[in-house]
Amino acid sequence: YELTVTDDRYAEPQYIGRENEVQTIRQKEALNAQQKLGMRNAGFLGFADKNDATEREISLKIVDVIRRIKPDYVITADPNLATECHSDHIKVGNAVKYAAMDALCDFYPEFIDGKTRDDAWRVKGVGFYYTDKPNTLIDITEFEELKMKSIRCHESQAEPALLAAIMLQQQMYAEGTQFKSAEPLRMLSNLQMHCFNLPVAK
Repeated sequence: YELTVTDDRYAEPQYIGRENEVQTIRQKEALNAQQKLGMRNAGFLGFADKNDATEREISLKIVDVIRRIKPDYVITADPNLATECHSDHIKVGNAVKYAAMDALCDFYPEFIDGKTRDDAWRVKGVGFYYTDKPNTLIDITEFEELKMKSIRCHESQAEPALLAAIMLQQQMYAEGTQFKSAEPLRMLSNLQMHCFNLPVAK
């Protein structure tokens, strides 16, 4: 599943007031990329790029999706990347962290008919891409071409320099391994998500 948290719904004047009538450029691109990868669409949460919503407000909506889909793992951009300056990446990354933890709480955000919730869900872990502290390398050699094709579906953002940087990173992290191309991730188990700074088992 792929969930789109923020999109360009207010980036163009023709979209404003028509959020439920038309698909924006980036929404269409996201759906095309999902189709290319064979992924299911978990929806568009309704937040615009550069929105004023708090991390907690965004997290609450993500909790609902986690409880509906019941994923094993949740993957998002690393909000703690030292060089990250994109406020949406930081905000959404933190919101996903909170949601992955909070989805387990059967009293949150409220009781249902005076009883604990029956839709609480414990994920096995959370993972972060765009990270400078990877603890896991995934061999994507056979999927590299497909990955790049899916990224190119995002035509409004897939500039040549960005594509080159992505390819360079994949090859850089594969150096010294038997892989030709690798995806670096920072993975946390559900135990590590709560206080414990334990190493990730290889």
